[in-house]
Amino acid sequence: MHPFTPASQQVTLPVQPAAAGQRPGIAGSPRPFLPDTLRTIRSAQNGAGQKARQVTLLRDDPAKSDVMSLLAQNRDLLYPGLGAGAAGLTPPYLKHPSVSFWTVRENGTLLGCGALKELTPPVPGSGTTGLCGEITSMRTAAYARGLGVGQVLLQQIISNASARGYACLLLETGTQDFFASSRRLYQRHGFVDCRPFGTYRADPGSIFMRLDLQPAASAAGAEAETADAAAAPAAREHAKPGTLTAILAAQRAMAARPPVR
Repeated sequence: MHPFTPASQQVTLPVQPAAAGQRPGIAGSPRPFLPDTLRTIRSAQNGAGQKARQVTLLRDDPAKSDVMSLLAQNRDLLYPGLGAGAAGLTPPYLKHPSVSFWTVRENGTLLGCGALKELTPPVPGSGTTGLCGEITSMRTAAYARGLGVGQVLLQQIISNASARGYACLLLETGTQDFFASSRRLYQRHGFVDCRPFGTYRADPGSIFMRLDLQPAASAAGAEAETADAAAAPAAREHAKPGTLTAILAAQRAMAARPPVR
């Protein structure tokens, strides 16, 4: 059964603060950060006697069985035949102190995941000597595609990277048709093609992208996102107020607040 069902009534709960010890980024960083847990809730379609449906964005454990299963699917797609040894898609890598890992769930069912890795400067190919982050392990479950899960995760990553004072965000994705929607998502948020960075090498199966974390770039991404939403409302049919769109609204509101000094 599809995890999303239309609701006749939605209620948005207050944003939940980050749990103790859940500060994103390298331990001891003085930079401001966004809450790691956002929650919304809506009543079931038929009301009485049915369990309310709750959507959460939260810092999570990449070693959970459902997360490992989703990452294994992505690993097998990207690195067929390499098995559990594929770099960047295993819990030990994702549990490193430099990595922040989030999931989106509905009533506990995993819809997608994404991670932000802080790179040690200077990063070859980044074009800056400042701190940069890499987006890794972005994955949406097949039954949740087209509902805005990737957008929620990407916005959380961008907002956290900006709050930490990163100079840029970098990523590597595939050239295959399967990754076309992911590339469009990144482009809508201001990412542009760049040369390989870090230890990556040029590869016909890879595209490298970067986002300079400046106000102009953020504004361009927001304008593109608004235009896309107006042009393709059907793609967001189930992402109604009280669910994913409520989380997106809360993310934008927090990202717009002045840093706390």
